[in-house]
Amino acid sequence: MATYFLQNLKYQTLLPLLVGMSLILGGCQNLKVSDCNQLNEVTNSGKSLPVAKNSDEFMQLSQSLGQLNLKIQAIALQDQNLNTYKNEFSQLYEAMAQASSQISQAATNSDRNLLIQSQQSLKTLNQQELSLVAAVNKYCIGN
Repeated sequence: MATYFLQNLKYQTLLPLLVGMSLILGGCQNLKVSDCNQLNEVTNSGKSLPVAKNSDEFMQLSQSLGQLNLKIQAIALQDQNLNTYKNEFSQLYEAMAQASSQISQAATNSDRNLLIQSQQSLKTLNQQELSLVAAVNKYCIGN
């Protein structure tokens, strides 16, 4: 009888511990999924930004990128890796907004050197954005 009680006590103690751990781990996974969804929702909204073709459109793009950056900064994420990605997106969109503004200024002032430099900067930033999106997708899908 004592052996049965001890074995039963062991399972009574172990079962709640295992259930608790699975809830904690499952909860962490759900937080990550939620964080991934939040970050992706805001960054995907950047896809709707129009392609700029003239000085005024580049200035509007600069302002839209600034607004997108504010939305990125406003996201409260629990996952530290996603927070790092969020900060990288924020820095990237800030730099893209600045490059777009410089393109607008360069076109308005007929500053060919600044125009070429700013266009190259924006092209490089676009490539960085693609790499960052791929990294976030890999993290969100892979883990």
